[in-house]
Amino acid sequence: MDTLRTSKYSSDELAAKGEDIYNKIRNEVEKKYRGLFIAIDVDSGDYTIAQSPMEATDKAREKHPESVFYVKRIGYRVARILY
Repeated sequence: MDTLRTSKYSSDELAAKGEDIYNKIRNEVEKKYRGLFIAIDVDSGDYTIAQSPMEATDKAREKHPESVFYVKRIGYRVARILY
């Protein structure tokens, strides 16, 4: 069972940092991966891309097991998936 991770950032800070990183790579990822999901480690700037938010996060945790990730649907303002 997965443990609950806590972030050193507030939700707003995490989102702002994640969007800043996303905006730097936006052109690159939106051309190739529109509609897929990206999980961004806001401390390292590393990211993974996958078919679902859970898959993107799982792949990102392989490299950064203690991180909390900013996840978004590439090319969209809203993912339209509620958890």
